[in-house]
Amino acid sequence: MKLFRILAAVSAIACITPASAEVFRWVSMPDAQFYAENVLADGVQFTDPRGTGMIYSDITQWIVEQQGTANEIHYVQQLGDLVQNGEIVDEWDLAEAAMDILEEAGVIDGAEEGNHDCAFGFDNCRDDLGLGSYHQNYLTYFGPQSDYAGSTFADQPWYRSSPSGVSNAQLINFNGRKLGFINISIGNPQAELDWAKELVASEPDRIFIVGSHMLNYDGAFYSGRETEPVTAPALGLTTPVPFYPRTFEPFPLYIAGTPVNPFSPDLAAELEAYTSSGEMGNFGQNVYQELTTQYPNVLLLHSGHNCG
Repeated sequence: MKLFRILAAVSAIACITPASAEVFRWVSMPDAQFYAENVLADGVQFTDPRGTGMIYSDITQWIVEQQGTANEIHYVQQLGDLVQNGEIVDEWDLAEAAMDILEEAGVIDGAEEGNHDCAFGFDNCRDDLGLGSYHQNYLTYFGPQSDYAGSTFADQPWYRSSPSGVSNAQLINFNGRKLGFINISIGNPQAELDWAKELVASEPDRIFIVGSHMLNYDGAFYSGRETEPVTAPALGLTTPVPFYPRTFEPFPLYIAGTPVNPFSPDLAAELEAYTSSGEMGNFGQNVYQELTTQYPNVLLLHSGHNCG
């Protein structure tokens, strides 16, 4: 009988038999954006005097140094917010350089898009100004056609991506065990979730670990106000519904099962557009219901964004 052991920070799947123990270890790296911002010390007590950018590369270098030891790490899952300011190319260059240390050493990695990775401002992940795709920098630096040790991610036999390229997966075979890591784009858009479900269904003998930048939401949840009833007559919401304080476009919050964008001047048109585009997002509970409960080979959901 095989057992699974999950550890925090440096996680491991242990396939244990009476005669041997083979451990697959991976690192989950959430929210490295302050490293990419490369803040200098300037008297700040907890900042590396070399700049926070060095911490980013120190982490990946440490992972590489574990190769060939008893603590060898076989995979790194970056849980989103690779950068602090998605429109600043210098931050992307720094993040890419840090992750390149892994790739050049042969450590497989995957990265999710977080809210700070949006190219036109992290609180409005949507191109209202006609400037181009808000995914553009993420795709350039970490998408299917981005550099991977002199080649591209798409060229790697273990790599898969959604049609949009903003979600990806790494399929790894380790000592007879088939493992898969899925990275779903920020807000869990329905089209990306559907792609993940198809991949999991197509590999029933592969164990999957699924990451998304946001599976838990903050604000009212933390203060115990998640069921506080409110109304929003300007949005046509005259019946009291649970209050959720934050929204990130184009994955609006679900209120009573309906996605709502509080900033929209035309709520009905927005809802129709989100529904038809596949961009409509999902709370972590939706991901759990549609993915984890439906497929027994999904072992774990985890995320970044929130502390604790």
